[in-house]
Amino acid sequence: MPSEQEQMNNVWLLGYLQDDAELKFTQNGGRIAQANLKCYNGKDKNGEKNKPQWWKLKCFGQTAESMGALRKGAKIQIHRANLRTDYWTAKDGGNRQTPYLEVWEFEVLEQGDNVPPPQAATSTDKYKDIPF
Repeated sequence: MPSEQEQMNNVWLLGYLQDDAELKFTQNGGRIAQANLKCYNGKDKNGEKNKPQWWKLKCFGQTAESMGALRKGAKIQIHRANLRTDYWTAKDGGNRQTPYLEVWEFEVLEQGDNVPPPQAATSTDKYKDIPF
């Protein structure tokens, strides 16, 4: 859970996964999921979509398990995420950095490729547990 200070650096986004989310496990059993999100920032003066922005997503624990089940094309809304940076050294010895969003909470608005939508309850199914 982010600290109070980290909550001030909060990001909300709406976009589409550009590939299947990848779920990995650490040696001690922790879960980490990664995905790439494509977002559009409105339309230009001609009504055409602006160029997309790409965001690297990472999440941990239960959030990672949920994210790891998502497939390419899923439309998601990020409710809580913090902007982070990975620092690393390239093969040429130069220092590099890659920004990413550490996602704490998201909502799936549409399923991705090859995933059937959730089964909708029929009117009879909806009331089957009511004892009258």
